[in-house]
Amino acid sequence: MGDGKCKVLILIGIAALCVMLSTVNAFSQIKPIYDSAYLASVNDTINRYLKKHPHITRPAVNRFKAIPYFGVNYSQENRFGATAGALGFYRNGQDTIAPYSLIYIIASASVNKSFSGGVSGMNYSRSGKFFIDYDVHYNFSHRYFWGLGYSNASSNDNRSTMIYTHVKVSSDFIFKPLEQLMLGPFVGFDYFSGSDFSQPKLIEGNPLVSRALNFGVRFEFDSRDETSAPSKGVLVKVRQTFYPGLFFGQKAFYKTRVVGDFYFPAWNGSVFAFDLFGEFNYGDSPWFEWSLPGGDTRMRGYYEGRYRDRNMISAQMEIRQKVYGNHGVAVWGGAGNIFSSLGSFNIKETLPTYGAGYRFKFMGILFRLDVGFGRRGQYAIFAGINQAF
Repeated sequence: MGDGKCKVLILIGIAALCVMLSTVNAFSQIKPIYDSAYLASVNDTINRYLKKHPHITRPAVNRFKAIPYFGVNYSQENRFGATAGALGFYRNGQDTIAPYSLIYIIASASVNKSFSGGVSGMNYSRSGKFFIDYDVHYNFSHRYFWGLGYSNASSNDNRSTMIYTHVKVSSDFIFKPLEQLMLGPFVGFDYFSGSDFSQPKLIEGNPLVSRALNFGVRFEFDSRDETSAPSKGVLVKVRQTFYPGLFFGQKAFYKTRVVGDFYFPAWNGSVFAFDLFGEFNYGDSPWFEWSLPGGDTRMRGYYEGRYRDRNMISAQMEIRQKVYGNHGVAVWGGAGNIFSSLGSFNIKETLPTYGAGYRFKFMGILFRLDVGFGRRGQYAIFAGINQAF
């Protein structure tokens, strides 16, 4: 093959890689608005990179730096779209051992006329013993809807459409009495609405709008060696939320969420990762607040929102293997179950999940591409930054 053809192939390869990285990066930026734990993993990635390149930041000269980004993205819920925003990081003081504080500004629009945008971040004190985890976002989506509960979701004839709107404001005030321990209170407000149902009977007469103030307590124990791509350690998270029902005519209800993640290396270049998850809604909880299997973290392979009920438990195991250089692979398997109460739990309604993915490290950041499979031929494709959990 001539030198000219070789150069053309090399240029095509570089262009394809740039497009892939842009797509993966932009898609993954949607997640921080919905998952504050993701901000911690981004913080970890930034701090590790800056420690290796100390000349990049000079706090005495410039205490704030911003990184703009733009790209395309894809998910089975919203299909193709475009994302734009900026990531800023800074420190509160010139001489500090605290992690870098983060702020995200983001907006995303997709071809199915869905839109999301918001601001989220983590602001650390100078000592690093206290931080505020805040999140403000708006989401307007055209979604599929199968109804409530396992039985409705299991019928393909129930696939219908709806418009879903969610506004969220929250702020967590977190103390770190020990390096591996975090705890503190939080307050928030949620607004949900559903409209334009193509099959209104599936909503079963439930309210179409929900407004609720909430407060609660957050506890975390984290002994992982790093948050973005851990190889050993334990993460335990408990979040107890109270919705007092004092305003907007909302009746009182409660939500408990528990996460347990465990990591340990096995043979050379491998990591075994286990994830246990439980979410429980009790009281007069509106259907907007119910648990949703699917997404890019757990129960990968399902459309997020097809299965919907008051409670959910799930477990998964993932094997991550470094293959060559910056390249790696992962395979996983697991199961989950949604149910309205402990008395209605049915083991036969357990949903399996399994799949495989590709991992690539670039400039200290781990990119991933996953293909997940579920029951009755369901599947989903996800791209993102850092491991799924």
